[in-house]
Amino acid sequence: MSQKPSDLLLSVIDFFGILIPGAVFAFLYGDFLLGPLGVSMHNTSQTLAYWIPAFFVSYVFGHFLLGFSGLLKRLVARLPSKETEAYFNAVRDRVKLPPGISQDRTNVFNSAFSYIRIHCPGAMAELERQDAECKLFRSLTFLFTLDIPLSALSGSFSLGRLLISLVGVSLAAYRFRWLFTWTHRLTYDLYLQLQESKRGEKQEPPAA
Repeated sequence: MSQKPSDLLLSVIDFFGILIPGAVFAFLYGDFLLGPLGVSMHNTSQTLAYWIPAFFVSYVFGHFLLGFSGLLKRLVARLPSKETEAYFNAVRDRVKLPPGISQDRTNVFNSAFSYIRIHCPGAMAELERQDAECKLFRSLTFLFTLDIPLSALSGSFSLGRLLISLVGVSLAAYRFRWLFTWTHRLTYDLYLQLQESKRGEKQEPPAA
């Protein structure tokens, strides 16, 4: 299979959901965590030999932040709004999952997401942008939470930094919950609209 140049680029989810939070984490704690290995994240020369490992470290840190912050996603998913719950119930009755797979919120959302990816690439671009922003603030919420114990361990703890971390956690968590709810509602609504559109196409009589 031939590859296109765009296949080698980071997706919007990789960039916002993984690389940016990882870069922030590497900037704050890269020296503290990687110092014993002789790796410095504050090299002032900024040569290519610095940017390549900095990119790699940021990307790896970002993956760990996104993975461990999945606990926040499960927590928020248990507190849906009435509107989101109504959309979920409507989609759950239509989505088809393999036998033995529970129709929980994660599986139903992923199935609806995949359906839209296949049948409406135009809408998928908007969904991916929303999902990337959701993952960004999810990772930032977890990052600001980690900042409290890590700043104490690294010796950079102060009351001012604690206040900034608490404010950062509050703002990032609020934004993450809003984006999570909106992304799910938009996904469910698009899935329902596509289903109705395809149903209408099947019922439309053939032209004489």
